[in-house]
Parts: sequence; structure tokens; C-alpha cells
Amino acid sequence: MHSVKQKKYVEWVYKKLKPFVHSPPKLYTPTQALRLRTISHSTFTSLRAIFYREGKKILPSTIETIMTDPLSVAMWFMDDGNAAKSYGILHGYHLNTQSFSEEENEKILVLFAKLWDVDCTVQKNKGKHRIFVRSRSMNAFADIVQPFVLPSMQYKLG
Repeated sequence: MHSVKQKKYVEWVYKKLKPFVHSPPKLYTPTQALRLRTISHSTFTSLRAIFYREGKKILPSTIETIMTDPLSVAMWFMDDGNAAKSYGILHGYHLNTQSFSEEENEKILVLFAKLWDVDCTVQKNKGKHRIFVRSRSMNAFADIVQPFVLPSMQYKLG
């Protein structure tokens, strides 16, 4: 589910997944969020097996391969990222990876350094951990994702 202000992004995802979706995104009135529901399909079953173990989200062993694709990183950012600002001043980016363990987040930051020369750290957020792209790597990170970030999602880049 995504906020109605991200409608263009949800429509874009819908177009990409159209063969796997019975109907266009629908408004979930209680939260004013758009919901896209896919059909049951073996592809999604396989993906679930990669990203979930015993009902808990895990970092897949294939994460390095996934992270080499700038479109994958951009979609991750559009889905779960945001500009980190203090007093209106941009000082980095977050990837909201709170569902992963601290160790899994550490692996992600090592891969960002190895694959993209992007310097990150793991920050605590409400007792969980997430990735913070440091200010010195903001431009490098933006260079990776910006070509793929939809115009309606550019606000996430600050």
C-alpha cells in the first residue's frame, strides 16, 4: 500500500505487473492508501521463499546480485526510502530496512560500499535498524537512482 500522493508510482508498478494483476489499484479508504493486489502465481511464491523464512523477512543470499541493478536500487528507494532532512536541510537518505536485523543491515551497507562506493551507516530508528546514506555519498547515491526515479517520486531525493 502507498499513499495517494504516490499514485503515479503505484500506477507505474501496476503497468509493470499488469499480467499478474486482475484489477487496477484500489483506494483503501480508512488510510487513504492505494492497494495493488496480485494474483497467486508461482513467481511470487518463489520470491516469497527468497525473502521470507518462517514468516520473517530476511535478507536473501542473492542480495548482491539484486543490488548491482540500479533499477532495483531505485525501486527499493522509491518504495522504502526518503530524504533525511534536519531543519529543512538535506543531509542524507534513508532506506527503511527496519524489518532486517542489524547484521543484515550491516551487510547491506558493506555492499553499497563495494558495489557503488556509497558510504552508509546503520542507524537506530524506534528500536530497529535502517540504512542511512551519509551526506558525503548523497550525490553518488542520487546518481545511481535518479535516472529511474519517477518524476512524481523526485521529492524523495530532496
